[in-house]
Amino acid sequence: MRNIVFAVDPFSTEAANVIEWTSANFLRVDDTVHLVVVALKDSEDADAGCIVSENMECLEHEMHSKIEAALKHLVEQLTAAGYTTIKTHLLESHNNNTCARLVQFLKGEADANCLVMGSRNLKGWKRYFMGSFSDYVQSHVDCPVLIVK
Repeated sequence: MRNIVFAVDPFSTEAANVIEWTSANFLRVDDTVHLVVVALKDSEDADAGCIVSENMECLEHEMHSKIEAALKHLVEQLTAAGYTTIKTHLLESHNNNTCARLVQFLKGEADANCLVMGSRNLKGWKRYFMGSFSDYVQSHVDCPVLIVK
């Protein structure tokens, strides 16, 4: 049995495509599938005191609810394809570095045999200024990485 970790943005159509391709071409029925989402816990405005804590907690709860609902659809997609051991993980990043939080999870608690991610296919200046999430993560983790376009 393998631990296969998917780093997903559950709101993107790409996440469903990555899961569809991977379940058809890579996953085994006895794999343990981990769906991981890294969410930014706070914003610059909250750090500056512009949002009162009660409102921030309400916004965080709403965000978590939306992420969990979106993850549920991905779990249903995997279940329909015959996978039975599926775990979801909602990680929080406090410092605007979601890449580092994912790497920390993979090096610590995940025990991953492989990380599966999608690619946004950024080109030129966008890639230069925004960077590449998949490039950063694949160069900082110890497990094999499968990038699905």
